[in-house]
Amino acid sequence: VASRDTNVSPKEAYDVIAERAIPPAGVACPRALDLGAGAGVSTQLLWLNGFRSIVAVDPSRVAWDANVGELPQGSGVTFTQNSDDGYIEGRPADAPLFDMVVVNFAINADKALDLARTMLAPGGQLLAPVNTQQNYWFRQEYRLMDSSGAILWQVESSSGWQITFQPD
Repeated sequence: VASRDTNVSPKEAYDVIAERAIPPAGVACPRALDLGAGAGVSTQLLWLNGFRSIVAVDPSRVAWDANVGELPQGSGVTFTQNSDDGYIEGRPADAPLFDMVVVNFAINADKALDLARTMLAPGGQLLAPVNTQQNYWFRQEYRLMDSSGAILWQVESSSGWQITFQPD
């Protein structure tokens, strides 16, 4: 179910998450950060892929409440109503890092690099649609990056579908 409230990503974006957002081997309770969680589709995909500690963040809770609602205590999934920048800026300095960060909106390459370097645990990965031109918001490629910012995988996302952009 898509969310009009959060300008849901196309099905192809969810296919990339299902295929590429995989927990690292040897991590007992892999942690994921789901930025732009919306109606919870990407959060569910992370859970199905084996992440058992997930922080879902979205500026609006309308879609989350309509499609997910309250989760049982101890589920390992928490929802935080906040912007991505607000969440990151408000995190304590000693907060645990993530094994996977999924971004559900297009970001600039500089922001992707910063997220990879500051939010990922060693061996962690960031999966995000990244704007390929600094001031042109309608052309992205999906990138899978490691905690150093190295691109491990990429595919152009502008052939027939787009990610909702966020000027940042």
